[in-house]
Amino acid sequence: MPQGPRPLPLLVACCALLTGCAFGNVREREIGALGPYRDLAVRTIPVGGMPAPGEMNEELQAGLQRGLETWNKVHAPPGPPTPGTVMEVQPEILEINVAGGSAPDPVAAAASQLGLGRAVPANRVSLLLLLRVPGTSDPIGELLWESAGGSLSEMASYAGQGAGDALAKEMLARRDQWVTRRAADERFLLTPSARLLDPGELVLSNDEVLLFHIGVGVTPWLELNLSAGGLPLPAAGAIPIVGHGAGGVGGAGILLLGAVDVGARFRLLEEGPWWPGIAVGYDLLDAFAAALGGAGIFFAGNGIAGVGGAAVAGANVQLNVFTVAASKRVGPFDFNAGAFVFDNHHFLPQSAGFAAGITTGQLATATYSLDRMPTVVVPFAAAQATPWPWLHIIQEIFPRTPVTDTFGSTALRLVVGPFALSPLRLKFDAAVIEAYDSEGPRPGPVFLPWFGAGIYIL
Repeated sequence: MPQGPRPLPLLVACCALLTGCAFGNVREREIGALGPYRDLAVRTIPVGGMPAPGEMNEELQAGLQRGLETWNKVHAPPGPPTPGTVMEVQPEILEINVAGGSAPDPVAAAASQLGLGRAVPANRVSLLLLLRVPGTSDPIGELLWESAGGSLSEMASYAGQGAGDALAKEMLARRDQWVTRRAADERFLLTPSARLLDPGELVLSNDEVLLFHIGVGVTPWLELNLSAGGLPLPAAGAIPIVGHGAGGVGGAGILLLGAVDVGARFRLLEEGPWWPGIAVGYDLLDAFAAALGGAGIFFAGNGIAGVGGAAVAGANVQLNVFTVAASKRVGPFDFNAGAFVFDNHHFLPQSAGFAAGITTGQLATATYSLDRMPTVVVPFAAAQATPWPWLHIIQEIFPRTPVTDTFGSTALRLVVGPFALSPLRLKFDAAVIEAYDSEGPRPGPVFLPWFGAGIYIL
């Protein structure tokens, strides 16, 4: 069997990126879109939280204001701010640890950078910054900073300026954003959105206990993805699972198609107050059908099918999957539209016997070898309602010709944090794939279950 793309190098790179995200003093950060507030100055208010010596509070607040000047130099209007026209940062001390016997300062600082500050005997401080904007009671952002080593006065000054610098950097990264990103915003159920993973954000997910996926945000305009395992195919009529460019045929149920998918997505236009965001993507999908046995498979639908039996068992097909998506949020609703383009101009070796222009019932008697399958375009549309931040209701539709080939999905998605001030978000999908089986002995609607779960590291 021809070998597909090897996932190991990309997996190693993604793990390296994840390791890099663990370094540093920032333990958690989540900042909303600051486009509506990009021309406002930012200032600190008195330190709260745990009681601390007065000089420590003063050092911390002075350092914090110095760190935030990165924002004020770029965005603050001239003159003193007036009430209601300034963002405020509320610092809260969550923990002050005064060690009896301290480790050397360089050792404590290195341990803190590795997230191991609690493992060494040293002075330590944990600082939470809450960013508030005019007209709202809830914070629009938060950042948790932890550092160790040095005297309390030195640590307070270092923590204040370091946390202020980190918050200002996050704020500057979101100065052109008008829509606050949430975990799992980068895709609906089977379709991508125009929103990408944030830089340093990582997702690990699984669909139907078979298909494993890892994605990482590299820059504000680039996201990398890798999927591998058994691609679960709802097998009713000729339903293509267009998120991965392949579909199943033959009675209701779930079939398996081995797949390795390496992809990248690029943001072309940031979503604004009145215009949608736009993103494009490319996936190299190498699919092999050893798990299917005698079942037929459709690649990109429309009568292009692998022939059952031994031919399918040895099938190996490379698809170039191009995507374009436009997304817009209006209050608690998200709207999405775009298209998949499936292209078979392969540069990996592939071997398969195909049947062209035939119905499912003719697969057993008709064969035709194709060196290259025709290019297929599949449009899609989706909508999402978010009545609460943790609940998403998703509806997708894939219009096809004839109309009986149209299919869709309805999903409930839960996105929750396992505990307070955690960089983790857990995602759970429970969905139904809706289709019409026009080829089976009893034509009619078919409803197939779909389950998925994922972990986001923000």
